[in-house]
Amino acid sequence: MSDQENESPEIEMDESVEETAGPAPGREPTEEELAQLAELDETIAKYTEQKRWSDVIKAIVAKAELHPDPAQKVELHAEAGRMYLDKSSNQAEAIKCFEAVLE
Repeated sequence: MSDQENESPEIEMDESVEETAGPAPGREPTEEELAQLAELDETIAKYTEQKRWSDVIKAIVAKAELHPDPAQKVELHAEAGRMYLDKSSNQAEAIKCFEAVLE
């Protein structure tokens, strides 16, 4: 066997893969969306303080539907799904939220 046959092949990494990996950032929210998102944040805080978990979850889902950033949508749907499981044991609604994460 020659020396060349014993050498392991070198693997070259395509540097452009790192730059394009992951979801594309969403567009900037409009002024109206920012106001609605802020209102939903206040609603979520109020309902959380009152331990109105069903209302908290509904507000989180509404925020996910409104948010223009795909990463935030994923995070919010996942949070709502976990809360459906932890706070209301509603597996059917949790599954809907987790399916939205995959879309």
